[in-house]
Amino acid sequence: MAVTATYRPQYDALAGAMRQTITDVTFDSSYVDGGEPLTPRQLGLNTVLKVDIQPKDGFTFEYDIPNSKLVAKRPAPAVIREVTGTFTAGTAYTLQYLPGYILAIRGTAGSTGSKRLIPTGETLAAAQCSINFTTGVITWGDAAITAAIIIYIPLGVPGFTSDLLVVDEASPIASDVITPVNQCAAIQYVWNNEDNEILNYVPVGESPSGANCAIDIDDGSGATLITVTAGRIADGTATKLTYLKRSGNPLRFVDQADRTVTSDVLGPGTDPTMDVGGLALPGYGQCLVGETGGAANLFSTMLDADGTAAANIAVLNPYRNTITFANGDAYATAEIPLLYLEQELAGSILLEVQAGVNLAALTSVRVVATGW
Repeated sequence: MAVTATYRPQYDALAGAMRQTITDVTFDSSYVDGGEPLTPRQLGLNTVLKVDIQPKDGFTFEYDIPNSKLVAKRPAPAVIREVTGTFTAGTAYTLQYLPGYILAIRGTAGSTGSKRLIPTGETLAAAQCSINFTTGVITWGDAAITAAIIIYIPLGVPGFTSDLLVVDEASPIASDVITPVNQCAAIQYVWNNEDNEILNYVPVGESPSGANCAIDIDDGSGATLITVTAGRIADGTATKLTYLKRSGNPLRFVDQADRTVTSDVLGPGTDPTMDVGGLALPGYGQCLVGETGGAANLFSTMLDADGTAAANIAVLNPYRNTITFANGDAYATAEIPLLYLEQELAGSILLEVQAGVNLAALTSVRVVATGW
């Protein structure tokens, strides 16, 4: 389908040497990514130089003159807590906004608890899911799941834009070290494509074993190095890595370090790097790595703030910059990089409507075009 454009010639007016026209636009039931085609002829002109469109029903609009497209946008928070509501057991669910970075996924009905993210197209096991970063579709590894809560940064937030997001890169590996093509600002997941397994993390400098890796996100020479278990993955490109580039990323980056955990909470008052005006976002996606006071390695995945900390499960409250651990996990330090979403960026922003959204209720959107 396409938008319906009703040109109103009775409202034509001269604007200096140019002509001004009015066209009323009604959207259709499936929004097109990048904007709905709307030609100058549909606007009563041969050449469009300027367009003014008033907001309507909570949406704002822009006209992409070079591509002759009408773009619809709506406000969104920089960090989204999306409660799915009930869906048919095990069926795919589509996020309200395209994701730029996933922080936590928790099943809340049918199959509960943390759901670990793996690449789209791979075979899903229990307690796993995949998210198509192009469509926002979540596919579940648990056939019984009927509801979930997802914490994520929508695509388009500064630092989390399509030019910075790299999805499922076949990152080169040699001598047990994966070297991403770009240095990373944050890593969503590391997948061993040879053995079809998602990798957990150990602190940098440790020798990983089994399905583990050690991430040095900033090796000091402008590279990210990911060390895997000796002999686990053959040299070549048998990996899939999803990450955000550091080069060109406007967000302030803080390298991984042993951040002190006290009273089983990492946050303001325990670590000054978490005590900031904006949001301090952990740089390993859903995952955390750290050590006990006795230097034993620890690994956890994160739930939303309404979840419950347990063994190998932490709770993230991105609005308070806190990560809470179960007492029995005995975290003394958590080794994570951080990205700062400063206060001025952490409020509501305008994002393009996701492809496929039904906008048929948006009628008589008035487009005032100037040209000749």
